[in-house]
Amino acid sequence: MRQLAQKPGSTFTVKGVLEYQACTQSSCGEPRQVPLSWTVRLTPLG
Repeated sequence: MRQLAQKPGSTFTVKGVLEYQACTQSSCGEPRQVPLSWTVRLTPLG
């Protein structure tokens, strides 16, 4: 990450999976997974 931070305009991608399950008072649905991805552009401070 430090090497990327020294290059203004560099990007990196954070990937993950959101897992969720909807429920009512009496039952729950099947668990679901949604892939997520964020691309972050680095900019110098100041």
